[in-house]
Amino acid sequence: SVQILIYCVGLIPLSLLLTLSGVLGWVYGAGALITGGAYLYYGIELQRTRANSSARRMFFVSLLYLPALLAFMLVDKL
Repeated sequence: SVQILIYCVGLIPLSLLLTLSGVLGWVYGAGALITGGAYLYYGIELQRTRANSSARRMFFVSLLYLPALLAFMLVDKL
């Protein structure tokens, strides 16, 4: 679960690079920050509890993370 937490922490600045470089705007940046924060929250919860229910929630959040970022990209470009 430490690897999951490291991955969560690393994803936040990487996902914000598109906003910081000017490729995408503030809609994507805000969405990336919110989804990255949620991803990190569930990663911390998994690290803290190490319960199967937390692992299951983390799995479902990871399934929703990338489609949410892609949706924010689409909305930002409209």
